This record gives sequence, C-alpha cells and structure tokens, in this order.
Amino acid sequence: MRKRYWGLYGVYLGIGAGCLCLCGCSASEDKDAAATKKPAAGQPARVVDPPAIAPAAAPGASQVAREPGSAFGYADAVALAKGLAGRAHDPKADAPDDFFLKLTYDEYRDIRSVPEKRLWAGSGGHFTADFFHTGFIYNRLVHMDELREGKDYPIAYDRQSFSFGRLYEGRQLPASGGFAGLRVFTDLYRGAGGGHVDEVVVFQGASYFRAVSQGSIYGLSARGLAIDTIGGKGEEFPSFTRFWMERPDAGSTSVTVLALLESQRATGAYRFIITPGRSTITDVEATIFLREKVAMLGLAPLTSMFWFGEGSWPKPPEFRPEVHDSDGLLIAEPDGTHTWRPLDLAHATMQLRHTVLQRPKGVRGFGLLQRDQDFRNYLDLEAEYHRRPSAWIESVEGLDAGAIHLVEIHTGEETWDNIVALWEPALQPAPGESLHLRYRLHWGPPEVAGDPASKILETRRTGQWGPRRELIVLEVSKPAGFPTGKMPEVRASGVGASVQETHVFENTVTGNWRVAVRFLFPDDAKEATLRAQLFADGAPLSERWEYLWKP
Repeated sequence: MRKRYWGLYGVYLGIGAGCLCLCGCSASEDKDAAATKKPAAGQPARVVDPPAIAPAAAPGASQVAREPGSAFGYADAVALAKGLAGRAHDPKADAPDDFFLKLTYDEYRDIRSVPEKRLWAGSGGHFTADFFHTGFIYNRLVHMDELREGKDYPIAYDRQSFSFGRLYEGRQLPASGGFAGLRVFTDLYRGAGGGHVDEVVVFQGASYFRAVSQGSIYGLSARGLAIDTIGGKGEEFPSFTRFWMERPDAGSTSVTVLALLESQRATGAYRFIITPGRSTITDVEATIFLREKVAMLGLAPLTSMFWFGEGSWPKPPEFRPEVHDSDGLLIAEPDGTHTWRPLDLAHATMQLRHTVLQRPKGVRGFGLLQRDQDFRNYLDLEAEYHRRPSAWIESVEGLDAGAIHLVEIHTGEETWDNIVALWEPALQPAPGESLHLRYRLHWGPPEVAGDPASKILETRRTGQWGPRRELIVLEVSKPAGFPTGKMPEVRASGVGASVQETHVFENTVTGNWRVAVRFLFPDDAKEATLRAQLFADGAPLSERWEYLWKP
C-alpha cells in the first residue's frame, strides 16, 4: 500500500518530484529531480498571504532588472530565454539560504501557509493562487511575478506569509527565504459546488506540473522538457526558474501562466493557459533554445507509475489486483488509426524496456491513459487508482516528424515513477536557434476525440504453452448498436512471431468481445512485436493493439 508518510508529504509539498533518471541526474540541477518518491494525491488545499509587491531583487541567472509596472508578455519571455541561451549556466544561482537547504523532511513539512490569504483573494474572480516555500530538496529559488493589464509586478517573498511549526520553536530563522513553486485553485464544479475551492494545477520541482479535473485526483505528471532521458552522460533536468501569473478577469474561466525554463544546455519560454472542467485543458506554447547539442531532446514529456496490472505475471504478494497511475500508451496516427500499447513489466528480470516508435509523418496526438476506472480492479481505498486522470497530448505545432519514446523501468513498489513517454523531434535546433512547439494537454477521462468506439480494455498473457507458443487474451469493447450475433474479424500479425490461430466470441457477462490469439515464436526468440485489430465488413472497427513481447 502507498506509504502513509508520503501521503503527509503530499499534504505539505503539494506535489512530489517523481521523475525518471536512467543514467544519473546532473548534479547541477534541482535535487528534487533526483527524488523519485511520489506523494499520495487528492490532498486538502492550503493558502498563503499574497506577498507584497516590490521591486525585483538583484538579477540572478533567471532574473533581469525590471522596473515594476513595465510591459511584459510571452514575446518578452522568449527574448529573455534567447538572451540566457547565449550565457553560461550558473547552477549555484538563486540558491536559498543554507538553513533551508539543510531542513529534514519533517522540518520542511512543518512550514505551513497562512490560511486566510491568497493571491487574487477577494478579487471576485474564479481563481486564486499560493506558493510553496523553498528548502529540503527544493534547492533553487523560483521567482514569481504578477501580470496586471500586461504589466509586470515582481512578487517579493514575505516570511510572514508562512507559519513555522513546533520544530522551529526557539530557533533563529533567517530573514531570507523564497518560493519553490505555485499552485492554482478554483471551483471545479462551478454552478453546482456552492463555492467549494479545489486545487487544480501545481508547478513544483524541476519543470514538473500536473493537474486534476472533475472527479479525479493527482496522478501522473507532465514536464516542460526532458534532456537525455536515454543516452548522453546522464539525464539533465531543466527547471522552471521564474513564473509570471496573469491576473484573470472576474468572469474568466481560464488562467494564464508564463514560465522561464533553464538548465545546463537549454533555455525556454512557456505559456500555459489552464481551463479547468470535466477535462482540465492546458494549452501549452513553448519556444526552446539549446546552449549546446544534446543526445535526446524530449518534448511534451509525461511521467507516470506502473507497478503491475491485469496482464503482469507473476504478480507480487498483494491483495490489490492492480497498482498503476496509467495502464497504456495511446497514439493517434495521421491516417486516423489509434494504436494502443498496454504498459507491462511482466517479470522482475525485465529491468528496463525502451521502445522507440518512429513517426516520420508525425502524430495527431499521444498520451498515457488510465483506461481502467473500475474500483474493483484496484481495491485501494487510500490511493484510489480508479480516480487517477489520463493525460492526452493533442498536437498543434511541432510534432510533425520524429519518434515517441516509451521507457518502462521495473519497480518493486508504487512510490516510484518508472514510466516516461515523450516526443523526440527528427531535427533538434542548432545552438542559438529556436524550436517552437504548441500542444493541448487534456487531463481527465480516458476518452480521446476521434478514437474508435471499440477499444482494448484488457491484455492478458497465459504464459508459454510449450517452448514456442503463447496465448494472448484481449477484452475488447463492443460498439453500441453493433448488430446482435454478428462477429467481427480478427486480423493479427507479428514481427519476430507468427500467428497460429485467432478466435473472437461474445463475453456474455460484460457485453464485450473476448479475443484470443495464439502466437508462435522461434526457439531463440528474445522479443517480438505483436499486433491485432478487429475489422467489420473489411473496414477497421477497433483500435490497433500492439504489444512488445518478451519470453
């Protein structure tokens, strides 16, 4: 079961830094990027005093001296990122006081916010915001600004905005301090919630952010940028080092946040337009600059957790049937086909699985989905995995040629993020040149616009029947209105395998179809790519199932 102390961690930090590091984290980046523990989700909100408006402090790597009230917008953030790309990265810039860096976990969680005050409180609008204190693993100050009517007003740190608990009694606190991130609140059920306030999006730790929608709780995370997740001399974790929050109009249903991103080898400017609802939509625009070439440039990265599912074998000694934040990768192809790849680390000997899915014509979208939302398949009253949101990336600009990388790492528990899906462009920009990217990130139910009515719901392996055979059993949804008694056609194939026989019949208990395919493998087979799809009257009926098999 998810460790309860990580639940407390989630209450006071708001979000963990669950990240994936295959080759060792760059020591110059946020310590948070190396901490892969995940807090429990769905924690109660807390608020802070809106800090006083004051002139910006002396400029560090992420600051420029600006007069309060000067005009500022996304183009200015791009210009700032471009200017920083021509300067060497200073990993020690904007470091908080050593006092806060030396805080233990318990000491850090004892820093709480003053509950009566928030940024934008009393404005009559739908949104408020607050900030996280720096310290513990959050070892870099994050600068905050408010944009009012297109003008920039830096937000000064005010120690009185936070309360320091019993662990600080009798101790001398330094006057300096700072912010480590932000989060936004709104009434997700506006019109029916009676003014209830929900935490809807969090930015904290490196370039991590995540959101919830109606009925969901925190699950998987997104990142602004990933560098050398595979390859290179070690994964580099860019960080959001400055945020500009646009003060929303009273009637606005969206909130806009600008961000500056920095790392050893990259800078970037980001714009997030966040629209909460049944599916919370984050429209992302980014302009990225490289200071030098990287081995892998990962755009629109998603990070999640998968311990075991219905098809995993053997399962750990657990009372819960499944434990995961996401159960599959969905890809929307340019021709309208949808490809479903279930996540599965089927055996402890399968320590790492890296799949490169080349898409020279680009994609219409991709995402990590939590398609299974049946509580009976998790039986977890605390973690509530059946309420974890899916994250779907709808391509707008910049995902036109390249590859999707899916990385799965074996884990022996649920407190580690071990899944990454990202887009690697076919060409990365030369140092000093820009890469422009736009996409729409949907947080919420697993339904995706344009996907077929017939979906792969479950993937089960029966084990090898002899040295060269294995039966795969799929549960596939039956579209509403499909003629009673009519059976679809199963078309299956394999790369590194052949198909011996296929069967499809109606599951009279669930109303779905049961599809069984027996594959044959060479004696020395080490892996194979298996595929299956349902057809009706010669036309595709279901999405395409694709599975990377290992013996």
